[in-house]
Amino acid sequence: MGKIKEAVLEGEIFACDHFNIPETEFLLKAAAEFGIGSIEFQAATIEWQEIQQDLFENYDHPDAFNVDLLHADLKSFLSTGHMQKRSYDFHTKQSTPTTEQKNVSIVILEGLYPFYEQKIRDICHMKLFLEVGEDIRIKQRLKRDLNERGISIEKNMEMINDFVNDMYNKYVLKQKGI
Repeated sequence: MGKIKEAVLEGEIFACDHFNIPETEFLLKAAAEFGIGSIEFQAATIEWQEIQQDLFENYDHPDAFNVDLLHADLKSFLSTGHMQKRSYDFHTKQSTPTTEQKNVSIVILEGLYPFYEQKIRDICHMKLFLEVGEDIRIKQRLKRDLNERGISIEKNMEMINDFVNDMYNKYVLKQKGI
């Protein structure tokens, strides 16, 4: 743990785009042993009642996320050292707190839009944009959505062709230069 503390200060938040890929997933699992927690940006998805109807099934649009809730959770971490974990259920369209991790030294915020909102960028101490190839992004999405969300490969490919690729090009890639 000494090497980690020498490299970064405790109580810092690091934002990382596209962290959930096979080559880096092991980092989050190992990091928990060193007091490092992670927050998935997607867990702060806005309750379905609040989403504009045309965005209802487009969770790849930045407006689908409750940035105020995420910001409050990150500020709470900075003041308490505790991290609230949340889970979003894509079937019930509800976001709920799951666990609170205590004595967290560092939080890794990962997801599609960690750099999109200024107030989230401002609270993060380090930012890392991972540009992942389209083939890997699609493969991981298909696997995740089939296993965790029950979305068929056919339906997912339809969404990818209808709006996912457009959202990636319009919003995600813009974060690369921020």
